[in-house]
Amino acid sequence: MKLWQPDQPLDNGRFIVQKFIARGGYGATYSAIELRTNKLVVIKTLNLELQSKPDFPQQQVKFVNEGLRLAQCSHPNVVKVHELIQEDGLWGMVMEYIDGEDLGNYVSEHGKLPEDEALQYITQVGQALEYVHSKGFLHRDVKPNNIILRQETKEAVLIDFGLTREYSIGQLGSMTNAKTDGYAPIEQYERKGEFAPYTDVYALAATLYSLLTQEIPFPANFRKTGIPLPPPKQFNDKISDRVNDAILAGMALEPSGRPQTVREWLELLLAIIDKPTPDLVEEESSQENLEPTIFVSPSGGIGIGESKNSIVSKNLFVFESVNLTITAKGKSSIKRYK
Repeated sequence: MKLWQPDQPLDNGRFIVQKFIARGGYGATYSAIELRTNKLVVIKTLNLELQSKPDFPQQQVKFVNEGLRLAQCSHPNVVKVHELIQEDGLWGMVMEYIDGEDLGNYVSEHGKLPEDEALQYITQVGQALEYVHSKGFLHRDVKPNNIILRQETKEAVLIDFGLTREYSIGQLGSMTNAKTDGYAPIEQYERKGEFAPYTDVYALAATLYSLLTQEIPFPANFRKTGIPLPPPKQFNDKISDRVNDAILAGMALEPSGRPQTVREWLELLLAIIDKPTPDLVEEESSQENLEPTIFVSPSGGIGIGESKNSIVSKNLFVFESVNLTITAKGKSSIKRYK
């Protein structure tokens, strides 16, 4: 089991660990300095608990797969994944460092948010989720503490994709034990469940509930026993009827009772006319006929570019679920990380 220490060099000295930031149900997070650019980055690994489990190698395969896919994502409200590195057998996901404050702390300091301000943040996170869903992912841990407000712009950015998984409509999947009570829908309490964008709809609606009331909603498993969810307006009479009703619709206990997509829920919440999401339209047009291209740094770090032909090298590793090839360490590649 490995826990990185302050001042520890990583990836042949390219990065220097600054400090341990946090431990979650899935990952451990560190801040580090990239020496070449002197930029602060965040590096996430699997946590000590997962490292001690017999299926740790398989968990690392999933971690790498998900990191490679997330590195292809580019959206202003989604934390950027730069590359993957390996240090003494432990993979790390190198991400942008966001200077700001998470919404959980922000609400603790400022109290219940005005409706207009809360809707601004929720709309931005909703657009981020639409984008992530269009890539075939679910976040599965949306909550105030996983949303950071950029210091300068107050723009909301969705972080901590540790529980992210691919999904297919109508497919049964195993749910992890890691979840956040109050924000996790009932299907995340079931060992096998059918999950889709409506899983994140519940958490996004629960997040808005919390921002407007400074209360954590009753956990879904409690509600399953017959305990009703108090309407958010009960804790804040300044909440409009439209927003109150949209939150309750998004937090319907059973998936079939919720809006099935984030777009549907945002339309209900904001009373807007159905139209394509500009971010998604631009992404689709700009990425036509491109395939993900994996490249490596001289020290073996993994990054992603895009080209019309994916790399095929003499020695390659194939990670399950993702049709990508990775140039073996020390071999030449189409694009070299700089």
